Amino acid sequence: MNVNSRTLSDIAPTLADLKKFPMEQKCRLLLARLAKIGEHDSALNKHNLMMPGDPYALAYGYPDAEKTPVREHLLGAPWTRLVNEGYLVDLTGQGFYKVTQEGKEYLAQEELPAPSPTSPKMPTAPTGVPRAFLSYS
Repeated sequence: MNVNSRTLSDIAPTLADLKKFPMEQKCRLLLARLAKIGEHDSALNKHNLMMPGDPYALAYGYPDAEKTPVREHLLGAPWTRLVNEGYLVDLTGQGFYKVTQEGKEYLAQEELPAPSPTSPKMPTAPTGVPRAFLSYS
């Protein structure tokens, strides 16, 4: 699956489908779309990307009723992770972001195949071995 040549809605046609993707995949999808938007306009600002009518087509191809929730979803945790990992940077401190060279290199890397919606989230533990996940967030 090459995220650079497809729209988000081609890969995840509904918000529910998009939410099923692992965070890594959502980040890659968002970064690919932001890189494409950033080529033509330096509008990588959350306020601009949330303007009524979706003028930057971040949620292109989604039904009108889902466009705002899709944008809100993408500009939440996936956006924050891209910033934290250094793939998006605000050089001036004014809220206008740019895809970094590292972000472009990340997009150029061969990506892993997309998981199927029926695949388990975590591998199953061998019988008799307990498994736990702890989070301090």
